Amino acid sequence: DSLNNVSCFLLEGNGSQGMGDVARAFIESANLYCSRCVVVTVRAADSTVPYGAARLLIEALLGAENFVSEEQQKHAFSKLLQLAYGDSAYTETALREDLYVLGSALGMKWSDEPALHMDLANATLERYAADGTSEKKATLFRLPRVATLVNTVLGMVLIQKPSVVLVENAQRCDELSWRQLMLLLEQPVCLVLVLSVRIANSAVIERMEVGRRGRARARRWKRKP
Repeated sequence: DSLNNVSCFLLEGNGSQGMGDVARAFIESANLYCSRCVVVTVRAADSTVPYGAARLLIEALLGAENFVSEEQQKHAFSKLLQLAYGDSAYTETALREDLYVLGSALGMKWSDEPALHMDLANATLERYAADGTSEKKATLFRLPRVATLVNTVLGMVLIQKPSVVLVENAQRCDELSWRQLMLLLEQPVCLVLVLSVRIANSAVIERMEVGRRGRARARRWKRKP
């Protein structure tokens, strides 16, 4: 894309067509030209976890070894949020609230999680409900502010250096993670995004519809038998 230096490729095929071999060969070639190439494999279980695939992508970009402990996770998120919003108007209180809302949305289990209710987008929500499928918990994921925070963190990681990202089994992405992938096409970053889709159908292609211009343009590469 000439506006933001983002290219998106859709690799279609099925499990019997050597999709894994093609994906590995692609990454091996990309490593010769790009200093950061990451592979995210979306599992079947991730399709039911809000922002599940987005968390996998963030971990891959930051480096799994740098994202193990609670301290590492908080440090990484705080640094990225401060880079994005670090002016005098972004107070410690605002940073702390955003940090814990982001952590909750991405499924972090932090020991000092505040028991207080948070007021976000004029909705008072419990950080964790007794039932994880409760309406309050679901509402948290759907708040525009949460989507903005996830998108901001991804953007701040990607803006640091050119990246090649391969998402295997992209058809398994949960709805919210898929939206984040499509929003990356609008980010002012240098990125090659490859979506490997093992089940080629019109529904996957229809999900590509997003963005300022109505549709994210993706080059389709259909693996032939």
